[in-house]
Parts: sequence; C-alpha cells; structure tokens
Amino acid sequence: MIEEATAQNNSAFYTLGDFLSRGDFVQADADAGIKAFLAAGEAGNAYAFIRLGEIYRDGTLVPKNAKKSIDYYRKAAAMGQSQALLALGENYVYQRYGAKFNKNIGVQLITDAAKQGNEQAVATLANLQISGKGLPKNAAKAVKSLTEAADRGNSRAANMLLAIYRDGRGKDIPQNISKARDILVRYEKLYAPQDLARERIVLLAASATSVTDFKELAASLSGAPPAIQSSTISRLRYTNPNAYVYVAQDRLKQRGLYSGPVNGLLTRSTIQAMNKLCQESPSAKRCDGGPLDNVAANLISVLLN
Repeated sequence: MIEEATAQNNSAFYTLGDFLSRGDFVQADADAGIKAFLAAGEAGNAYAFIRLGEIYRDGTLVPKNAKKSIDYYRKAAAMGQSQALLALGENYVYQRYGAKFNKNIGVQLITDAAKQGNEQAVATLANLQISGKGLPKNAAKAVKSLTEAADRGNSRAANMLLAIYRDGRGKDIPQNISKARDILVRYEKLYAPQDLARERIVLLAASATSVTDFKELAASLSGAPPAIQSSTISRLRYTNPNAYVYVAQDRLKQRGLYSGPVNGLLTRSTIQAMNKLCQESPSAKRCDGGPLDNVAANLISVLLN
C-alpha cells in the first residue's frame, strides 16, 4: 500500500505514519512509520516532512540525525509550509541539535515564518523576548506586541498572553489569574469552540487549590468534548501538577487501577497505578522517566482518556 501513494491519499498515509510512529496503542514501527510519512510527503503533505524532521531530531524511533532532520524541515518549508520554518527555528534557538547551532539563525527562521503570516511565530518571538533566548530580554515589550497582535485577530498571540498571566513567568511577569480571565473573555471570539472549552478548564485548574476545587475541575473535564480531554489533561501538568495528579487518580480509580485517596498528591501508590496504566500500552518504556516527565505524561494523558 505504501508504494501506491498518490495525492488523493496523502492524508491517510500521514495518519498511518502518525499511528505507527507514536506507538500509543500498537507497537511502534519505525520503518513502516517513516515509509508512510515519506509517501504522504511525496504526495504533497508538508506536515509529513515536519514529522520526519521531529523523528530524526528526537532520536526515539531512530538514531538522532541533525542533517536529516534539518533537510526534512527545509523540504516542508520549500513546499510553502511556514510551520516548518517556525519548528526549525525553535530547534536552533533551543539548541535541540546541540550548542554548535547558531541561535541567531533560529530567530531569523522564526521571523521569516512570522512574515509569511504564521500566527504562532509572532507569539513565539514574544516568548523569546520574555525569556531572553535569542533576543534581548524585554517582558514589557513582549506583552505589548502580543496585545497588539491579539487585537488584530491573532488567536495564537491571545493564547500566549492568556498563558503568561495564567501561569506567570517568575519575577518578569507574576501570575495574575484575574487578568488571565479578563484576557480570555476579551478574546474568546478568536477561539474555536473546542479550544475555548479547553482554555476555560485549564484556567479553572490554575486557581484550584483544594480537593473541592479539583473535584469541580474533574467534573468539568469529564463534561468536555472527548476530542480535547487528552490534550487538556496533559496541559494540567504545567499549570497545576496537583490538579493533573487528581484527575489521574480519579480516572485510575474508575478503571480499578488505583485504590488510594483521590487528593492530588503524587504518592507511591499513585505512581504504581500510573505505571500499571502505562503497561497497557506497547510503548510502556515512555513512562520510565516518571509520571511528571513530558514524554510519560503525554502517553498517560492519552491512556486516561
């Protein structure tokens, strides 16, 4: 089937490559996944080349290969996909290929993506200003540029602005839940319905401090569209780790994998229950870094749903 790829089925091949490369529910197959992505890419799906860039960058399926990774991102960019420029630029700035790669090149790539109309690139440049990575540190200027972009209708800038005040950025930008709520109300028309539902739940998590709060959050999450529940659970880990643990405990108890208290505390029995859940996936090794590890949490969030 791989050899018969055409422009009409590149989406199907992309989905197949995604399924085979992630290994959430079937054993990951690097060769078959890469072949499927190549078929999709050659049939016109630029995102398939972006995924190949990720695969050779991360080295989880195949050995890391910076040259191959960069080449695939460049190939996607040559197809007019500004997201490839953004992703490659971030790889340079955050030195995902090693310290020898120039951050300035990364900033230029992200700037090029922004000039091509990529909304996320505008938000990313502001984020770099806040952190001082690749650009001079200037939180006030970053917030101003995000606000101006959001006022022009840039939904990614609005979402970055929301996240900044919802979670805080240390001393540069203290957490301000009230301001975050105002931002979400102000720009809610920029969000697709499911994205708005997700952001409301994550914002609810940001102010949750008690078991009662966590219970209300878990109920809101259960009532959300199934399509956004996994990604929302994963997001909770950044905004409120205790809320993430509470939701995990609640769902693990419903599945009979956990018998301890549902309180949001990462106890030994909670970790053991999460490990049991991971064993249901052929990619259980992704949980070796612990339940709060990025790779593990992404898999756990999928399995909890």
